[in-house]
Amino acid sequence: MRAQPLYLYFLDPKVKVNKAMRAYLERAQAHNMFMKQQTSEFEIGRRHLANMMGEDPETFTQEDIDRSIQYLLPSNLFQRSSRPIMRPPEEVFPQQKEAQFGLDGRPFHPLFYTGKPNYYQILHDIRDWTLQLNVLEDERVRKGRAPPDKKLNLSGTQWMTKDELATLLVEKMTPHMYRRFILSMERLLLHPYVYRVEEFVRKYRKALIEEVIEIQAPALKKDEAGRSYTEAYANRKTCHAWVTLKDGTGKVDINGQDILFFPRASDRLQIMFPLQLLDRMFQFDISAKVEYGGYSGKSGAIREALTKCLTAFVSKEEVEILRHAGLLTHDKRVKERKKVGFRGARAKPTWRKR
Repeated sequence: MRAQPLYLYFLDPKVKVNKAMRAYLERAQAHNMFMKQQTSEFEIGRRHLANMMGEDPETFTQEDIDRSIQYLLPSNLFQRSSRPIMRPPEEVFPQQKEAQFGLDGRPFHPLFYTGKPNYYQILHDIRDWTLQLNVLEDERVRKGRAPPDKKLNLSGTQWMTKDELATLLVEKMTPHMYRRFILSMERLLLHPYVYRVEEFVRKYRKALIEEVIEIQAPALKKDEAGRSYTEAYANRKTCHAWVTLKDGTGKVDINGQDILFFPRASDRLQIMFPLQLLDRMFQFDISAKVEYGGYSGKSGAIREALTKCLTAFVSKEEVEILRHAGLLTHDKRVKERKKVGFRGARAKPTWRKR
């Protein structure tokens, strides 16, 4: 026989329930009814969306929903939390704790009156494990045994963030509480026998997902003399640059002129920085055509196009060096437009009382 939900007990007039438990049961009933309604609406919306996209509603997965929302409601907002989504109610609305006290009003957890029982339980567990490991260490020292060579390998993982830990504990957490948790765990990791509590430590760590970016290098070509060369295009602000990089001795041609096309030394250094970073200053000839904009935009566009060309000549390790230096990231910044009623993009006219 299926168990009756706890919040239905208070509907029975024969059952005596204290005020605290009755208030909790009323909230639980309201929350469960709300979640049931939201789940029903989500299922209806999922089926409508599947019909709109010409898919089978029975096999329409969450990945299909995300792809459909992105297609029907495209958004270029930077913050992902501001973009339209369609997720199950369990992922959108925060979880609620189960009843923390019985029908007689007595709390189940001994740390209930701290207000954060799950958080302080972790701190107590860290202390208990530390004491147990200290006892083990003292015992091995008395027996004259050397410290173990085994170490706890946590490479590729990191501690949960404050928000993730708060979600796991279903409790609000302040930055001070999170710092205290991290310091306590780091102190536990310094113990020579911490490998014995590996399961406890890994419970609060998550794997680092390394983002692998495949750089599409332009294809290498051969000229009449048999020299390898490649071409690339880039833009910066209103400038457009076309660069040809060829095996050579370090010659530079920018719109028919040499590197002195740029009067400022900072612009010249910016253009040559990718070659200088990889120590290939006099191994290539550079030919660039650049249009529109000022010197800063032109030098930025040439540098980006030059870096793209350079990826076709160098190894994957050197491409990673360029990527970590930020040379393969397109600079989208442009001058902010002037606003109506302002003296500039942000500057406001001087306020005068009279």
